[in-house]
Amino acid sequence: MEILEKHLEEMIYTTDKGILLNCGLDIFGKLYRQLRIGNYGIIDLLEVRRFNYNDCAGFPQLKLIIYELKKDKISVSALMQAMKYVKGIDSYLKKRNTKLSYEISVRLIGKEINMEDTSLPYLPFIIPIHQSKTNFLEFFEYKFDAFGLRFEYFEPVKLENEGF
Repeated sequence: MEILEKHLEEMIYTTDKGILLNCGLDIFGKLYRQLRIGNYGIIDLLEVRRFNYNDCAGFPQLKLIIYELKKDKISVSALMQAMKYVKGIDSYLKKRNTKLSYEISVRLIGKEINMEDTSLPYLPFIIPIHQSKTNFLEFFEYKFDAFGLRFEYFEPVKLENEGF
C-alpha cells in the first residue's frame, strides 16, 4: 500500500502513544507538527521530552527529537535536511540564553533505507554526537499494509557482507 508523507505524519501525530509503542515507535514526549525553525525550515514532527533531573547530575532537562519523514527511501539528503533543523534549534535556544540543558537527536523514518548510498551506513559514526548520552541518529523503516502501520528500528552500521 502506498501512502503519502503527509499521511504518515498525520498517522504518527494523531495515533495514541501506546499504540505507536506497540507498532515499534516510542514517543513519550509532546509532539509538535510542522514547526517552523526560523529560516532553517519546517520540521515534520518534533518531540519534546521534559525531565526533572538536576542539571548538576549531568542529565539534560530537555530531549528534543527531530522526526524527518520520507514516503520512500531515506537518503543522505534527508539527514542533511534534519541537520539544518538541529542547527536551527540549537541556535534558537542559545540566542534565547536558556539555562535549560538539552540534547537534540534525529529520527529518520522512511519506507526503506537507501543502501545504494554507500556512505549512509557510516553516518552515525562520523556525525558529532552533540553531547548526547543516547543515540543521536536513528533510522526506522515503516510498513503499511493490511495489518496497519508498523515501525522497525534499522541499524545500518554493518555491511551485509563484511568479508570476514
